[in-house]
Parts: sequence; C-alpha cells; structure tokens
Amino acid sequence: MEKAILDVENCTITFEFEGAERVIKLEETIESDHWGSFEVCGEFFDYNLWFDEFKPGVGSFQFSVYDLKEDEDGELHTNDVVESYEVEAINYDGDLETAMFGTVIKEETKAVKSTVEKNRMIAEFMGYTTRKGYPDEYYNRDDYYMGSINQCRYHWSWEELMPVVLEITLRNFTDKRFMGVITMHNLGRTVIQCYKDERLVKTIEVSGVSGIKPTYDAVCEYMEWYNSNK
Repeated sequence: MEKAILDVENCTITFEFEGAERVIKLEETIESDHWGSFEVCGEFFDYNLWFDEFKPGVGSFQFSVYDLKEDEDGELHTNDVVESYEVEAINYDGDLETAMFGTVIKEETKAVKSTVEKNRMIAEFMGYTTRKGYPDEYYNRDDYYMGSINQCRYHWSWEELMPVVLEITLRNFTDKRFMGVITMHNLGRTVIQCYKDERLVKTIEVSGVSGIKPTYDAVCEYMEWYNSNK
C-alpha cells in the first residue's frame, strides 16, 4: 500500500498519484471525516481523509482517492476508489487526534458514531450482510456484492440516501410495531415521527444548512432509535 504523509504542523497531506507527488493543503481544523477534491491535468478526483476512533494513535487515519463519474444530468459524483494510502503523521507534539481535531474529538467519539459506523448501521438496515472473515464487504439480499463499507455514500449522495428514506416509509405498511413518518422540508429541515405499536413516542427534528446533512442525520438518529427498540 502506498504511503501518504500527514504534516500536522503545516496542515498538508502529501502523496504519490499518477506518477507525481501531490500536496493538498488542509484547513487548520478538519472534520473527522474530511472530503475534498483536486485536479490532475484537467481531470478531477475526490479524496477522503478520515479518523477511525477504534484505532487510536498513528494508525487511526485512512486516506483514499476516488475517481468521478458523470450522471445523466452531467453532474459529477464520487465513484470508485482509485488508490488507498497508509497515513504517516509527522510534526506534531502530544496526542495526534488532539493535534488534528482539538480536544473535543475525544469527548465526541465516546458517544457519537463515526460516519463509517453510521453508514454501516444504514447498510444493515437495508438488508446488506457480510461474510465470515470479511466484516467490511457488503452483499445485498440477492447476494450481489455491493462493495466495501468505506465506499458507502449515504452521507453525501441523494442517490444512495433516498432509497433508505423510501425503505423506512415502506416498512410502515408491513410492520406496525416500528414506524417512521418522514417529512422533508425546504431550507434544510427534516422531521421523523417515530411510532411504536402505532403510538407516537419520539419526534426527531434536524435543521441545518440546505443539503443532504439534515436528512442524513435524522435518518441515522431514527436508525439508532429503531435498533434500540426492535
């Protein structure tokens, strides 16, 4: 596996890609699941640098580069992993996670699932399963290989998230024990009313900037409620 160098002091990540050294400037404080893009000879690629709280220390970062695919409307979307890298961090004092994310990250990861874990929760709700010895490789109900959990894009792709919204709605007609009535408002607001045995027991409301995040966060909160009550 290729190696990427994460320079904590200078907020850069350096890696070899398509025969040349690439250097990406990061923000001083980044999210624990950070996405961005870069250009090579007129072609754009997405990259993902994410922190795995289950692997603390030097081995806790993952870095991957994805190619882009054009849809029917001419819009580009993240497609497949082109290259994955082992991350080596340099130029930091003390705790690596604190240096990258600040002290709050340790408190957050105790209670808040990472994006990968949230996507895993959604995939399993959708009926995807794994095989013994391959916990990150998912197959659908027809035993068709769907890819690695790291390739799930529920958190930013409407194409992947909307079937989940539909699945929650369709289950209301087949299982009255647990029902989720979803209302997606304009201006970044999603509400899910949670029913248990046809009785309203919880209302989830997430507001934020317009885009996919409020719906994704609301769906994840619904999944946590569903899993804790089923």
